[in-house]
Amino acid sequence: EGYKVIPNANAAYLAMNRERIREAIVKTGCPTSKYFYAKTFDEVKKACDAVGYPCWVKAIMDSSGHGSSKVNNPSEVEKAYKKATTDARGSGEMLIVEQNVEYDMEITELTIRHYDEKGNIKTSFCRPIGQYQTRGGDYHSSWQIGEISEEAEKNCYEAAKKITDMLGGVGIFGCELFVKGDKVIANEISPRPHDTGMVTFASQQIGYSQAALHVKAITGLPIVTEKHLGFDVIPMLTPAASHVILSPVDGYDPAYGNLYEAMNEPGVTILLFGKNEAKLNRRMGIVLAIDKDVEKAKEKAERVAHKIEI
Repeated sequence: EGYKVIPNANAAYLAMNRERIREAIVKTGCPTSKYFYAKTFDEVKKACDAVGYPCWVKAIMDSSGHGSSKVNNPSEVEKAYKKATTDARGSGEMLIVEQNVEYDMEITELTIRHYDEKGNIKTSFCRPIGQYQTRGGDYHSSWQIGEISEEAEKNCYEAAKKITDMLGGVGIFGCELFVKGDKVIANEISPRPHDTGMVTFASQQIGYSQAALHVKAITGLPIVTEKHLGFDVIPMLTPAASHVILSPVDGYDPAYGNLYEAMNEPGVTILLFGKNEAKLNRRMGIVLAIDKDVEKAKEKAERVAHKIEI
């Protein structure tokens, strides 16, 4: 109809559906977890038995873990099936059952496809972002740089480039990867800025947060990089971490307390999302913290987030 879709229509079509994106990733040659598709409860049960326990049951279309559950044993399959078919933020008509991957760290590899000075598309990367999730797949904390080996970091860049080359278009992509030793296993990809990537508002150079990179990429403005391990990488300012602020209650027109004490610490800022409705465990904002040591930044972000009252 003449609209320009970012990054492109095909990438959006593929990435928001777990079946389509999984099959597309497999075709790139990147390793993934073992998986099966299912529609009925009996099919889900057979798939869980086939991949082994623990495993994951997910709606084919959802976000922020709403249609996803970790299944530790056969007695939990029914509950996971009901969640996937009723709680998804998209389509719960088909499900994917995935093997539980043992990993050292889950990484978000923010990958930018953008124009160089000659108008050709090039690929650049943010340094790997470590993360951990709760509640069936919802991000809880992220930090940059994720503590992985140089070989694993190279493998993250290579896997992300294969996947984003396959999707095409320009903009920023959030590639979700599992790292075990030097090995990298591809999981999913978001064709847009990523929730875990909000840490870049603190960690990267001014004007080089994930949001700014996205705008620069799609408008053709220059993105300055430096060489790292043979790849074009976005310069960082400092190690940093983010931690979510979760609501402990349901209700409307939330108010925030204890902000003075929470913010009375160097290297900390708070981003509130301005949501007018609170739900139990809903993400209402994040804390960003910087420090010379990434572990201290993580501890600081968590400590401050837990001080804030809703």
